[in-house]
Amino acid sequence: MILPSACKKGLGTGDSGLSLYVSGGITPANSANTIAAFWKNGSQIPMPIPGVNAIYAVGEAIAVSGNNIYVAGYEESANGYETAMIWKNGQGTVLSGGAGISVANAVAVDGNNVYAAGVVLVLDANGNGTYQAVYWQNGVQTVLPAQGSYGSSATALVIQNGQVYAAGWNNTQNSQVAAYWANGIESLLTDSNATYSTATGIAVSGTNVYVCGWEEKSSASTATYWLNGAPVSLTDSSTNSSATGITLSGNDVYVAGTGEIVNKNGIISFVAESYLMYWKDDTLQNPADSANKSPTMSAGAISVAENNVYVAGSFNGVAVYWKNGVMVPLTAEKSLGTGIAALVH
Repeated sequence: MILPSACKKGLGTGDSGLSLYVSGGITPANSANTIAAFWKNGSQIPMPIPGVNAIYAVGEAIAVSGNNIYVAGYEESANGYETAMIWKNGQGTVLSGGAGISVANAVAVDGNNVYAAGVVLVLDANGNGTYQAVYWQNGVQTVLPAQGSYGSSATALVIQNGQVYAAGWNNTQNSQVAAYWANGIESLLTDSNATYSTATGIAVSGTNVYVCGWEEKSSASTATYWLNGAPVSLTDSSTNSSATGITLSGNDVYVAGTGEIVNKNGIISFVAESYLMYWKDDTLQNPADSANKSPTMSAGAISVAENNVYVAGSFNGVAVYWKNGVMVPLTAEKSLGTGIAALVH
């Protein structure tokens, strides 16, 4: 596969020394199958599905190191079984482990080491299955310990000074609790008022660990991040909101997510519409924007470069990214956007 080697000046955004990478998937016209893909500076690169019986594949996250582009995700066979994958420069490799079902949700590169994190189905001696959070280092799987035995998953990953940090969730007997792992040690993240929580992103600076996600309070989900385990609510609980990605730039903390549109009478629409939300240092940067609202939109990872904020996502069934809240479609095909990396030359 030939990858484009030169940056497209402007990217449609006015940036000249920037390369922008977005992971996701596309469903070509006249096809029922979804193919994992990534975009570099707006150029679409489909990634082949290695499995003979695979009918669906998607890239969930992307990382770039030197001239190498890594995408983590999964493929799904016709029988519904999912297999964790990692693609390097478009060429896919199956990640081992699990009892026939596995998914990779995150990817990170540290020197010569390539990490992915996700979930696998693990069987006990009696053949009973439990989903467990895992990470892979250069294809070698490590199961992350979880409190209790009701299942867990890793959704985000970062490597800091050779240490592995992962975020995700842990099922308890009655609910789901946001969690993160630092060098294999699990910490649960919630507060006494939350009945449900999950973590979707993680960032580390020195001894500070930032994890984003959402908590359910008063029957509404609240976009939240945790700093060293202490929750910071980014919205109130009057409408649903969620945080889906977090990144650090200098001393600033950026979080991306979505919020629910409320109509002029203060009532949530019957068909819930969402809009892009992103915060800088706990302050919402773009209030509800009618140009960005849709009942079928989603936001994923966030990246910051040259004081510009980029968020990957999907809008009305098409992969997009937002630059400082302004939406840029990546294709006209049915597709989705998930991970993003903005790198300055």
